[in-house]
Amino acid sequence: MRAAHQRVYSAVAPWTVGRSLNFVYGRRSDQELTDQVYDKATLRRLAELKRTYDPGNLFRRNQNIRPLM
Repeated sequence: MRAAHQRVYSAVAPWTVGRSLNFVYGRRSDQELTDQVYDKATLRRLAELKRTYDPGNLFRRNQNIRPLM
């Protein structure tokens, strides 16, 4: 089943918006996932928000965006 999912993902990848980490497949690190999904400006803004609302990075058990230091 995993190979079938990968074929579908590969086939539609050129047309995806790529803004939902819940739908990114593959074995990559959290940082690689966030770098793939978000452009640099958006990732920086999310890191700024994380610094404001979660500076201790309590909510990190997902595809983590590290707080901006």
